[in-house]
Amino acid sequence: MAKFVIGIHIGNNGTTCAVILKEGKVVAEAKHHDPTMRDGLFGGVRNAIENAVDDLVAAKSTQSVTISGDDGCSPLTRKDVIADTIRINISLCLFVNALQQQKDLCTVGVIRLCGCTSQADLPPFVDFPYQVKQKIYGGYGLVDGGFECTKVEISAVNKDQITQKVEELWKDFGTRNFVVCGVYSPLDHSQECMASSLVKKAVPFEASVTESYHFSYYGLLERENTAILNECLKPLCSDVVAGLQQVLVDVGLADHCSLYFTKNDGTLMSAETTKGFPLLTVLSGPANAMTGAVFLSGVHEGVVVDVGEIETTVGLIKSGLPCMSTEFFEIPGINARVVFDHLIMKSIRLGSKSIVRRNGNVVTVGPDSTCGHQEEEEASDVITAIDVAAAIGLIGTVSATAIIDCQTAYGAAMQIYKMIGETVDDIKTSSKDIAVLLVGEGCVILDADNWSYRGISSLKRTVHYDVAKAVGAAVGQISGESRVMIAVSQEPDINQLFEQCTIKAKYNAVANGANPNSLDVLEKSVDPGIGVYVKVIENPHKEGTPTMQANSASHQMKDNPNWPFKNAEVAKRDKECGLPEPTINTSGEWVLTASDIECLCIGAGVLGSGGGGSPFIGEVTAKNIIAEGKLIRVVNPCRLDATKQGVSVPIAFMGSPNVIREKIASGTETPSAFEGMTKLLSSGVFDVSNYFGMKSVGQVKIEESVKNPGVYEATGLENVDLNTSDIPLDKRITSVFPIETGGINSIQPLVLGAKFEIPVLDADGMGKAYPKIQMFTPYIYGCTNCSCCVSDNKGRIVAVTHCGCAAGLEDVLRDACCEMGYTCGLVGTPLLFSEILNKCVLHSLSKAWCIGRAAKRGEKLKQDPVESILDSVAGKLVIDGKVIEIKRVTEGGFDRGSIVIEGLGSFSGQSVQVLYDNENLVVRDKTEGTSSITKEHVLACTPDIIAVLDSGKGKAIPNEEIKFGIKVAVIAIGANPLLLTEVALKVVGPRAMGFGFDYPFKRN
Repeated sequence: MAKFVIGIHIGNNGTTCAVILKEGKVVAEAKHHDPTMRDGLFGGVRNAIENAVDDLVAAKSTQSVTISGDDGCSPLTRKDVIADTIRINISLCLFVNALQQQKDLCTVGVIRLCGCTSQADLPPFVDFPYQVKQKIYGGYGLVDGGFECTKVEISAVNKDQITQKVEELWKDFGTRNFVVCGVYSPLDHSQECMASSLVKKAVPFEASVTESYHFSYYGLLERENTAILNECLKPLCSDVVAGLQQVLVDVGLADHCSLYFTKNDGTLMSAETTKGFPLLTVLSGPANAMTGAVFLSGVHEGVVVDVGEIETTVGLIKSGLPCMSTEFFEIPGINARVVFDHLIMKSIRLGSKSIVRRNGNVVTVGPDSTCGHQEEEEASDVITAIDVAAAIGLIGTVSATAIIDCQTAYGAAMQIYKMIGETVDDIKTSSKDIAVLLVGEGCVILDADNWSYRGISSLKRTVHYDVAKAVGAAVGQISGESRVMIAVSQEPDINQLFEQCTIKAKYNAVANGANPNSLDVLEKSVDPGIGVYVKVIENPHKEGTPTMQANSASHQMKDNPNWPFKNAEVAKRDKECGLPEPTINTSGEWVLTASDIECLCIGAGVLGSGGGGSPFIGEVTAKNIIAEGKLIRVVNPCRLDATKQGVSVPIAFMGSPNVIREKIASGTETPSAFEGMTKLLSSGVFDVSNYFGMKSVGQVKIEESVKNPGVYEATGLENVDLNTSDIPLDKRITSVFPIETGGINSIQPLVLGAKFEIPVLDADGMGKAYPKIQMFTPYIYGCTNCSCCVSDNKGRIVAVTHCGCAAGLEDVLRDACCEMGYTCGLVGTPLLFSEILNKCVLHSLSKAWCIGRAAKRGEKLKQDPVESILDSVAGKLVIDGKVIEIKRVTEGGFDRGSIVIEGLGSFSGQSVQVLYDNENLVVRDKTEGTSSITKEHVLACTPDIIAVLDSGKGKAIPNEEIKFGIKVAVIAIGANPLLLTEVALKVVGPRAMGFGFDYPFKRN
């Protein structure tokens, strides 16, 4: 007899079902249009299965369907179909709805294995909106454990500490669902496994735990967020799986038929695995629409347009499977960054029940619909997209057709086509024409035979389009995947890693229920310096597998009366646009709000030139500080009395941005370094105006370094009492400022200033982000390079009091940084205010803020975000395209590499290469494939700012977060005049960075 596979999609408004033969042929379908609320879900599934089976039996009796292996004479009964069904594959939107609506979620407790790092400013749940946190917060504990990026333990797991914390959470919150997340656990998950076992033993009743290493990406907060969302869905998922298993019992399938769920990539995992990882199913509906479209059309490369009643989803397919992205991702309604493989797709509010309106000659469709609004559904004067389809002859009569005039009907039809066409054009990763497949019950609103749009080579509505998601579920195959991450100190054999990764992926697939002899490698990739990835999948043509077809003072800005705005015109435009005005207190200080932080971080990402660490981490930290009631005050340096202000120190986080993503700051690094510098100033070992006159005083000793001859360091600072009121004004730190503008280092001084209740100067020492400390403009223009303090999360301080040159200081501090785990807090040389006014880049924080405001303003005015940013800084668009190559490595505390972008649209046929060393240094024309880097091919270079932006959102992408295949825009912004002098170019120009040419552009 034939073997059947049943696919089921449980949607918002009903359940669809498709029955296919093992060798790949749809033989029956059914739809059950009952509201799919949780209480009625199982009845809907039962009815859909029974209706589909009855439909198949009836079709066979009338010979309207043929079944291979059948003699053609014997009647087919329901019992036959049930007996020969080997698999039920389920797709559902219940879990993503639960997250978006914050319903049926459980509370979750978090045990973070971090030792003395990754603690104070960014605790678990910090990235979740308040209303979401209210629903799922079950407390947290920051405990010993975690690894360095070199795979060395930060500290060992403390069993008693974990047990005590879990018992506290159980007592205080009744928490029974937990997440265990350790620093660098993707490198080594042994600590997470040990902690998970301890958690389960400590809870009086059966506890559930998600270990974060299963979501094997770097980015501690994102991985922790992902594990939290996964865990809060588990009780709901267990109920759903149990209910569906009972349905199989009720219809007679339980004894011989396996139950599977479709994942976010369209492949399958077992019911048991699903109970452990429900988050991996939240995008299964759109994924199945794509795999179903491929199966029904035979087209393996293109775009799938899935039109529902209220929403249309557009996604890419390649090699017969949905294209996936590993970028950080936000689930709508949750708005916390998570990290798991997800579809490259875009959704718009357009469906068959979208409401059509006409105002004069303007016709609009959506974004609202009649779904869930019975009065509007029954009203004769409400026109929807499906009515328009009837009016222009695409489908039969619909109730409201008679009242639609021709202009409205054809205006609405053109608007529908325009919305779909623009979305397809937006999601394409190539300028070449592409095939488009239409599926979903609502796709009847589109004329597949007579519609054309630029960039679309063909348009096809598939057969069984209305049950495509159920078909996609039915034809899904079991998969397994694995990632092996690489430690910073490792120099691995990549082939050996791939072999290990493949074995693990196959093991995972077999654990899901796959036949071990049916597996093929579907995908393998290497992310340089990060790790390798392998995915295996059942081969439909192998035995045992259900078949699936397949500066100088003269350059400084004078005081700006419109500060922090760039000028009065910008202030006026922002006000007209409804953007909130900055808060200026009675002392003339700018008190930052959460909105200001968002704008500043957008601009800091741009000015960071790809480096400086993730602005996201800084943004969350600063917002958290504001939420705690602390004030972040920014001062215009041009309004200070330079003779009466004490000293100011530059603040930074030093190290590899890639490491900072995972080993997030404990919140003690820069404060510890700041206190070290304060003690150094208060100890009396030197005069601020004469740094070279240092000598040992009391218990503070100035001694030559054994490791670095010629370098002098201060020891004994731990013996100095910290009483700032006793420090003379000329040695007192009265303000701080960023050492550079870019990424997290724009925000670090704001956080530190709020903690120590001192203001932050609107200035920095680079005008952008640079990889090395000798590029600090006061050092370039003759200020002494000492003293400097660095500190790690364990409170260790290295205080350098004398070094022969700034480049030598960089080497000393970088060595210390590497010994501290590749990250540390840095407090630089104390500067007089006269030095800051003449030798620093002024108004750099407000410049970053203005860039962010421009992006926000553009968003409100529906303008292109990249153009809005370029207009605010008089920048240049170098290329708009997609990333086709990435090379990166972390060494010596730096992230180094290159990115190749292939042009799209007006840049089609062009390509460029961006070379970086923490920050972007050169972008060169690579259209002709030349490998040489000469000034003739250079389009922009250091000290100019080179930023890679998300072409759709306008947000800068740090180099460590750039992924293959994403669409980006590369822009260039002219450097501050302080960086374009002959003196400065010897330090920050391209030749100083190791390139064989001088700065090739006119300096103005």
